[in-house]
Amino acid sequence: MVSDGFTALWERGRVDLTAEAVVIRPRFRALFTEEELAIASSRVVDASAHTTT
Repeated sequence: MVSDGFTALWERGRVDLTAEAVVIRPRFRALFTEEELAIASSRVVDASAHTTT
């Protein structure tokens, strides 16, 4: 389940500003488990594929 904040950013076409998008940036990847990275990546990819614009 995604947060209200994620949904609000998705509705505005700004998935790049979500926590999930930040998590998968190379700079921060080492701070998260493979499972967390997979979940974050999946959410960003899914949201990007279903943009509202």
